[in-house]
Parts: sequence; C-alpha cells; structure tokens
Amino acid sequence: MKHQLVVFGLVFYSQVLFIRCDLGDSPQPDPQFVKIQFQYSFSDMIDTFNGTLTKDLILDGSVTIPFWLTTSEQESLLEELDRADFFNLPDTLLSIPGVALEPNPSPDFLRVVANGKNKVVIWSYPIDLATANGQSVMQLSTAIRNIVESKPEYKQLPPARGGYN
Repeated sequence: MKHQLVVFGLVFYSQVLFIRCDLGDSPQPDPQFVKIQFQYSFSDMIDTFNGTLTKDLILDGSVTIPFWLTTSEQESLLEELDRADFFNLPDTLLSIPGVALEPNPSPDFLRVVANGKNKVVIWSYPIDLATANGQSVMQLSTAIRNIVESKPEYKQLPPARGGYN
C-alpha cells in the first residue's frame, strides 16, 4: 500500500510539472494597441478586446478560439484604417435602396479603438460600392479578413459545412 502511494505521488507530481511547463511555453499575445471587434458574414466575429475569434461553421454551429493580432498586423491594420479614413466614416452605412439579398447577413459592424479613438461603423448589404464610404468599408473589411484568414490558427479551424439559404 505504501509503495502504491509513493508511485501515485510521483505520477501526480510529474503530471503537475508537465502541465506547468506546458503552460509556461504557450505564446503570449503581443500588446493590443489596436483593438477590434468585427462581426461579419452572419456569425463570424473577431474580438481582440476579449482575445477571441469565432468562426461560423453553419450546420456545425461555431467554434471560438483564443486570438490576437501581432504587432506587425496591428501596424498594417492602422495603415488600412488611415487609408479608409475610418474614424471619419458615418456611423451607419445603409444598403442600396430597393435592392435586397436573401439570406441577408446584415448588419455587419466594425468597432475599433486605437490612438485614443473609439469608433463603430455598422453597415447593411448590399453596400453601395458606388460611394467612397462603401468602397472604404469593403476594402477595410477585406484587409482585416485577409490578415485573419492568413494566420495559422485560422487555417487549422474546421471548414464551414453547408450554407445559408
């Protein structure tokens, strides 16, 4: 019995050490000097305020993982925000009058906190790409998605199954 307790104690202690070493080796996020919350395509969400990314798997629900942007990704995002003149965009962009999408993923939104500014822009589909504001929002949306979808942690997520109809 004493021998079993010693063996149990050694196994338990080695497991604790293994877990502690594993936790210590996990990568730490870069400081988030650009924070975004971006909801798009029905239920996809990037939320660096809370350090998460949620991917809509449609028929299979959704999956949420820890997520943050690297310093270089945040710097790239700042350039895109400047290019889009994001902090001067209207708070709401309406869809093209008389045109409807079914199913409609609207509304999408992007909240950004950077350089002491806090801005939320909400838009509905189909967005009017004939306007400078519509073009700016779509270019910014594409740039953010490109950054996110190029990351290894995103590529490891399961593919969406099915579609909306």
